[in-house]
Amino acid sequence: MKKFLFSNATLKVFALALALVAWTSVKLQISKGTSTQSGGTIYKQVLPNVPIYVMQSPLDTNVYDLMPLEASVEVSGSRMNVENIRPESITLYVSVGNNEVMKANLTENTNMVEIVKLIQCKLPPELTLMSIVPPSVRLLTRPVGETNTALPPPVKLNTGGSES
Repeated sequence: MKKFLFSNATLKVFALALALVAWTSVKLQISKGTSTQSGGTIYKQVLPNVPIYVMQSPLDTNVYDLMPLEASVEVSGSRMNVENIRPESITLYVSVGNNEVMKANLTENTNMVEIVKLIQCKLPPELTLMSIVPPSVRLLTRPVGETNTALPPPVKLNTGGSES
């Protein structure tokens, strides 16, 4: 056993030193960012408070209230792309159809319909979506024909025509 441990001691010390160098370089690469197969580095960034929009059919006349109104988005990509990303270039949305509202149950205390929907994301093509927090939103809707008395009445906008 002693002969096995101490034979080729120089080679064993060299192998140990090589292993330490490899371990250190991997550790440093992980602390800078995740290595990719192409040799580049992936950088990550979290963008808080990105607004969530409701995408609905023009035929859907329901009024929707979102809870929450914003989400945090974690994206990854090259250093330049991640550093230059702005919340305005990310679109978070939920799509809802009138048929979903009709199938949903009314909540117990109100006559509002509640639907839980996953948040979808549109990103610039050079970025990758890592996560959305929270991943879903609650949509509260009033059946067609009901109005929310807490909201102010709609305002008519002047479209540029002259009044006589």
